Amino acid sequence: MTTMKHYGQSFVGRRKTNQDNYCIFKPGEETFFLAVADGMGGIQGGEIASALCIQTARDHLTERFQKPVGPEELDDILIELNRKCQEAIRQESSEKPELSGMGTTLSTVLIHQSCFACSNIGDSRIYLLKEGTIHQLSKDHTYIEEYAEQHGRIIPEQIIRQYSHFLTRCIDGGSYTPDIFPERDQQTLGRNAIFMLCSDGLILDKANTNSRLFANYLSGSENLEQAVKDLISHAYYEGSGDNITVVTFETGDYPRKKLRLKHFPYPPTDEINPYESKLIETEKTEQQKTIRKKNAANKGLRKWKLQHLIELMLAILLFIFALMMVLSHFGVIDLTKIKP
Repeated sequence: MTTMKHYGQSFVGRRKTNQDNYCIFKPGEETFFLAVADGMGGIQGGEIASALCIQTARDHLTERFQKPVGPEELDDILIELNRKCQEAIRQESSEKPELSGMGTTLSTVLIHQSCFACSNIGDSRIYLLKEGTIHQLSKDHTYIEEYAEQHGRIIPEQIIRQYSHFLTRCIDGGSYTPDIFPERDQQTLGRNAIFMLCSDGLILDKANTNSRLFANYLSGSENLEQAVKDLISHAYYEGSGDNITVVTFETGDYPRKKLRLKHFPYPPTDEINPYESKLIETEKTEQQKTIRKKNAANKGLRKWKLQHLIELMLAILLFIFALMMVLSHFGVIDLTKIKP
């Protein structure tokens, strides 16, 4: 397996509590599991549902990878994992009636050796950046997505406001099943790729993929941590009112680009509005700019001084020549007797 790097962060945002949960987990050799869960069903219910799902997933994978696993088994492992999560929510709700109605989204990526498989239920998302192109692998299980498929991606603002949080599938203890993807013949991961999983708090335009913004930060930031923090802060300052969770995972060394990106303070706060000032640059970048300006100014000054010195010397030589010609004309000196 190639070099692996990962980073995840969950931010409470403008909510009182954080109902998101995530994990980056290594259940076996050459194996990684990534997951984001966004709970719902009241403040307490949402927190419990997402945490219970993540823990159930970890327990299932720990047990499953105690024996050898082939790449062809990844789909079935994720199907069973989601079934166990449904059972866990159903049991918890039946034992504690006050939690009735709780549920959660669950987006997962299971990487084993050189292969991967994904599952999704709800509106948390999975993206894959590879060979310069980013793809949204998951499909939102929302009323908005169904509306967009039937009527196009230009959705009336009233529809978005009214139905943006309506899920058509989730883990709620019922019989909903996840999407499993990609197709088995497309599950080879290869080198130099970046996965990104996120809760819908990061998605400002729920009718579209938002892919370009995500691709720019993932490929243009110095590292995954910087990209994740900037994306969370960007969503917050653009008005996200939800918890915001982002998980990233990089295989190999994805080629970074030199892009002019807006960097934000982290954690974001309403006390700071970065849009009131110019682009916020890192201290290192500011120092580099100052040094370049000083060097350019000094170089220009030296060039100006040399040019004027040459012009002055030429003027003196011309004056001496002219003076000697005048003196020769009046017989003061005889230029023919001056030795070279």
